[in-house]
Amino acid sequence: MIKCENSKIIFFTDSIDCWKGLHFMYSFLSIIFSIILYIFILLLILFYFDPFNSKKTSTKIDTNADVFLFIFKVISIVRYIALSSDWISIIILVIISLLNLKRAYENPTYNNYILESIISIRNASIFWTYFVLLISKILETSTFNGQIFLLLIGYPLIIIFSIIYYKKKTQNFMITNSNFNDANEILVKLKYFKLLIESFLSKNKGSKSSKSNNLKKNEILLKGYITIHEETCVNEECPLKKFLSNPNNFNIQKMSLLHYMNIMFNEGIKKFPNSKILMMNFVQFNYEKKYNLNSAKTFLIKLEKSQNTLTEDFIIYCIKQNINSSNNKLNKSFTNDDEMTRIEDTTEHKFKKCKKVFVFFIKFNVFSIFIIT
Repeated sequence: MIKCENSKIIFFTDSIDCWKGLHFMYSFLSIIFSIILYIFILLLILFYFDPFNSKKTSTKIDTNADVFLFIFKVISIVRYIALSSDWISIIILVIISLLNLKRAYENPTYNNYILESIISIRNASIFWTYFVLLISKILETSTFNGQIFLLLIGYPLIIIFSIIYYKKKTQNFMITNSNFNDANEILVKLKYFKLLIESFLSKNKGSKSSKSNNLKKNEILLKGYITIHEETCVNEECPLKKFLSNPNNFNIQKMSLLHYMNIMFNEGIKKFPNSKILMMNFVQFNYEKKYNLNSAKTFLIKLEKSQNTLTEDFIIYCIKQNINSSNNKLNKSFTNDDEMTRIEDTTEHKFKKCKKVFVFFIKFNVFSIFIIT
C-alpha cells in the first residue's frame, strides 16, 4: 500500500499518484490497522504456552523463541519497504537470523527432542541462506559462481549436526556442580530428571498406561543415573543413597527423589541467584508434589515482590492459579493420592476465552484492511 513504483500505486486499477490525495488516508489507515493486527498476534504468541507442562510434548513450554521469530518477520517486512540498499538489507538479515538461532537455542519451545531438532534445522537453514547471500554479494564482481553448490552442501550438514547435538543434549542429563554453566542448561537437566521421577512414581503406583514401555525405560535410566551418582557421592546423608538402601519402601524412595530435586534446585539458585525461571520451577515443583512448601512459599513471595516482565508475571499467575485449583480440590473432597497431586489446567481454559477475543479482533482487522485496500 505504501510502496510506490514509478510514482504510482500498483494495487489499484485506476492509477493513484503516490502521497497525493486519497493515498495519504489509505496509507495511514493501512499502517494503523496493520500495527493493531501485529499487536494482537504478538500477544497471542506471547501467552500461548503452558510453562510447566511435561506430559504433552506438543505443548509449548516457552514462547520467547516464537516471539523473536515473529519480530524477525516484522523487521524483514519493514526492511523490504523502507530500505533500498542491498548491503544494509543483507547484513540486517544475517545478524537477526543469527540472533534468532541463538534465542531458540537458549529458550527451547517444546519439551520434545524431535520438535526442537526441527526448529533448530529451520533456524540454522535461514541463517545459512542469508550468510551465503552475503558471500554472494561480496563476490559479486568476481568470477566465482558456485554459490548454489555452497548453499546446497550446507543443508545436509545442518540436519546432521542438529540431530546429533540435540540427541547428545537430551542424553547428557547428569547433574553435577561442574556443569552448572548456565541457568537454562541446569533447568533442562532438572526437567528431564523430573520426567524420570514422575515415570518412576507412576509405574510404582500401579498406573495403567499405554506407555508402559516408556515408563520402564525411564525407570532404568533413573536407576542407572542414581547408581552412577552414588558411586561418586561421599555424603553419607545423600538422599540417593537412601533410595538405593530402601528398594522395597516406595515412600522412602519417593521422599529421597524429591529431596534430591530440591538439593539440585537450591544449588542452581545459589549459583544463579537472579534466575527467576529456576525459582519459578522450584516453586511449581514443590507445590505440585506437596513437598517443602515453606521454601516454595518464600520464593513465591520473593518473585511477586520483584520487578518482573509481562511474561514472568504471567508465569507467576499460572503458578498461583495451579495452587488455588489444587487447594480447592483438596477442600471439596478427600481423594486418593493421584487426584490430590494432580493440578487442574485452569490456565488453558482461561486462555481459550482470551483467544476467542484475540481471534475476533484479528479477523476484524484483516477485514478492515481488505476493505481499505
